[in-house]
Amino acid sequence: MPGMIGGSAHTGLDFELQQKRAALAAKPGAAGLVKNARTTAIAVFASMGGLIYGYNQGMFGQVLSMHSFGIASGTDGISNPTLAGLLTSILELGAWVGVLANGYSADRLGRKLSVVVACAFFIVGVIVQAVVHGGNYDYILAGRFITGLGVGSLSMIVPLYNAEVAPAEIRGALVALQQLAITFGIMISYWITYGECLRISISHSGSLY
Repeated sequence: MPGMIGGSAHTGLDFELQQKRAALAAKPGAAGLVKNARTTAIAVFASMGGLIYGYNQGMFGQVLSMHSFGIASGTDGISNPTLAGLLTSILELGAWVGVLANGYSADRLGRKLSVVVACAFFIVGVIVQAVVHGGNYDYILAGRFITGLGVGSLSMIVPLYNAEVAPAEIRGALVALQQLAITFGIMISYWITYGECLRISISHSGSLY
C-alpha cells in the first residue's frame, strides 16, 4: 500500500512537470521559429558555411570542363579521368579527416571557436586553389584538401551547435538547416551553370530557338 501511494505521488509529480514544460514551450513549426527569431537567426548564420560548401562542390565538376578554366589555369583541359576524379573527390577526403578531428576540437576549443577555425581552413584552402598556374594541379589538390578539412568540421560542428542553442520545439528544424544549406548551394551552382550555358548558346546562335 505505501508503495502504491508513493508511485501515485511520483506519477502526479511527473504529470505536473510535464504540464509546466508544455506551458513554457513555444509552438513548434514556423510559429516556433518566429517566436524564437534570435535563435533562428543565429542558426541560419552558423549554417551559411553549408551554403558555400554546397556551391563549391556543385560547381567544381562543371568548372573542370570549361574552356575558360583551362585558359585561366594555363592548361588545355584534363585528359586524365583519374586526375579529374581525384580533383573532385579529394574535398571529401579532407572532410573525412576534418570530421575525425571534431570530437577533440569541439570539446577542447568549444563549439563557436571550432566553427571559426573551420572557416579559417576553408579560406586558406580557397586561397591555395586560386593561385594555380602553369598547368600545375598540385595547388588545387592541396587547396581542396584543406578546404575539405573545414567542410568536414562545419558539417558536424554546426548541427551540434544549433542543437545546443535551440529550444526543444524547433531543435529538429534548426539541426536540419546545415543540410538544407548544402543542398541549396548545390542547386544555386547548377542554375548558374545552366544560365551561363544558355547565354553562350544564345550568343552563338543569335536566338533562343
